Amino acid sequence: MATTATNSAANLEAAALTIAQHYRTVPARETETAIALLMLWSLDALDSARITSDDATAILTRLWVDVSNPPAGPDLSEAVHKLLEEGTWLHDEAIGEGPDRGQLRAAAHTVLSA
Repeated sequence: MATTATNSAANLEAAALTIAQHYRTVPARETETAIALLMLWSLDALDSARITSDDATAILTRLWVDVSNPPAGPDLSEAVHKLLEEGTWLHDEAIGEGPDRGQLRAAAHTVLSA
């Protein structure tokens, strides 16, 4: 049987894949909202040790690459690109250099309230 951490990482990865698959066919605001919610979900999973910072980095990096590579979809806000970029550094928490989770949460909430 899979562990909770494995299930959480798989669920987050599935959500990220769904966002990437729909990105080019839905309005930018829908993708931005989904990315902000995914970030909050990822941070919650990190805080409760349901995923590792390496899991979060891998999931968010793949999503960032998927929405950044051609063919282009709707233009996403700079705030969303910054949120994804910062997510790619979460693995650096292991060396004390990762992004501040509180600031990531605040940035995600800013995207949601825009």
